[in-house]
Amino acid sequence: MPEIQVHAEASHTIAGHTHKRTLKRGAFLVAGLLFVGLGTIGLFLPVMPSTIFFILALWAFKRSSERLENWLLNHKAVGPTLRDWDENKWIRKRTKVIAITMIWICIAISCFFVHKTFVYGILAATAISLTWYISSRKTKPEPVPSVA
Repeated sequence: MPEIQVHAEASHTIAGHTHKRTLKRGAFLVAGLLFVGLGTIGLFLPVMPSTIFFILALWAFKRSSERLENWLLNHKAVGPTLRDWDENKWIRKRTKVIAITMIWICIAISCFFVHKTFVYGILAATAISLTWYISSRKTKPEPVPSVA
């Protein structure tokens, strides 16, 4: 009888593990969809970033949905940038310039509306950190034009 009881406990543990994995996968799926939504908004609002949300969505889909991961990687608008990041951790020079420029524009606008010294410090630290992070990522090499 003890063997049956141990087996039943093992079965319960395995079922519980599967249930936890299913919940975790569902949470990553919901997060991925939320990030896609935020990234899509960022495509249309110049003051909101989009690339970082699509990178986060890709990260979440890698843990939840191969179909949605492939959809993002092959998407006409964001696929090339995501593939560059996913395969090589590269960011295109143009993407870096746009991202850093938009960060500083948004920080400047925020400083215009907020008149608290400690907030200026937080905003400046955020902008400097993001600028450093983006600048320190590898830049995708430009293709060398072939001479025919």
